[in-house]
Amino acid sequence: MTAILINNLITNSLKIQTELRKELASFHYPSITDREFFNLLSVKVNEIFAQRGVFRQFEIDKYNKEVIRQLYYYLTGNQEKCEWNINKGIYMMGKVGCGKSVLMYAHLAVQDALTKKITKSIP
Repeated sequence: MTAILINNLITNSLKIQTELRKELASFHYPSITDREFFNLLSVKVNEIFAQRGVFRQFEIDKYNKEVIRQLYYYLTGNQEKCEWNINKGIYMMGKVGCGKSVLMYAHLAVQDALTKKITKSIP
């Protein structure tokens, strides 16, 4: 009886692990090109700017390009190129006013729209 109970526990645990992997993978969206992502992200950042009363165009430049590229790899689930763990959350830090929050809110808006998921932001 004990062997059957142990086998059932193992089987159930493996099933739960498989379901959790599928759920986690559903937050990735591999079917988008980097150009499409950059364009979507720019539009969302400009929308957030407008909501805040800032009317200028968002620029992808030498200061933010690599972070945006990593956000793209994170969204697509590309573990080979992403320097971050795609199975965990993102933690950003930097000076006040450098654009961390705007960038993350825009990224989450793009991710949620594409994956049909709702992610939580903890400022």
